Amino acid sequence: MSKFTKKLFVVLSLFLLTACPKNNPADVELAERTATLKRIAENIKSQGDVQTAAQLEAQIISLNKHDAASFLELADSLNMMGQKKEAAEVLETGEKLNPEDDSLKFALAKAYINNNKPHPALEKIELVVDKENRDYFNIKGVALDLTNKPEEAQKTFQLGLDKHSHDDLLLNNLALSYVLDDQYQKAIDILEGLAQRSDAKPKYKHNLALAYGLNKQEKLAYQQLISSLTREDAEENLKFYKEIRKQRKAK
Repeated sequence: MSKFTKKLFVVLSLFLLTACPKNNPADVELAERTATLKRIAENIKSQGDVQTAAQLEAQIISLNKHDAASFLELADSLNMMGQKKEAAEVLETGEKLNPEDDSLKFALAKAYINNNKPHPALEKIELVVDKENRDYFNIKGVALDLTNKPEEAQKTFQLGLDKHSHDDLLLNNLALSYVLDDQYQKAIDILEGLAQRSDAKPKYKHNLALAYGLNKQEKLAYQQLISSLTREDAEENLKFYKEIRKQRKAK
């Protein structure tokens, strides 16, 4: 942990210990100062100076411990600096200070997944109030896949699609769940629809290439890869798919 991060968490610990009631009267001058700092932090972050932005975001939190958005911004900055564990700790502090805020619970559950902690993610996501939100289904489904429960994961994604029928992320995650479950053709059927659109994101094409590759359709996999990768990288991916096939066959 860097010196900057250590100092940051000493401050955050003090926030937690000295939290003031939510219903304190708002101070106009303080609100204006906070808004100014937010604008500066946002501008600095957009220019690439993430560490300075994080310092300002921590300062904003010191002014208002119940500003959930500032905890989210600070966690985002830490993630951008590669400090995923520290980002999760910021969100944990924010959630303790703002226990009724769903946005922090969603973000914390995602952070647990990013830190390969699917069980805490499942526990946290069930605490959100808004279980109609697409993030509820996406996070829960991914966590279930990570705990080797593909059937439950697929049911979760499908329930989400019943409510958000055109949600690309739910479709993509359902397809990846099928890939993990060796149901390659089902994955291909979904991913072809996502990857063939004019505004398709590269990750959909790469995921389709993965499904093709694991399904021994290497020419089709290569066609997807070469649209956004160099020839060398595309060929490396094909070798990777072949290695995965060998490993799965050996099981």
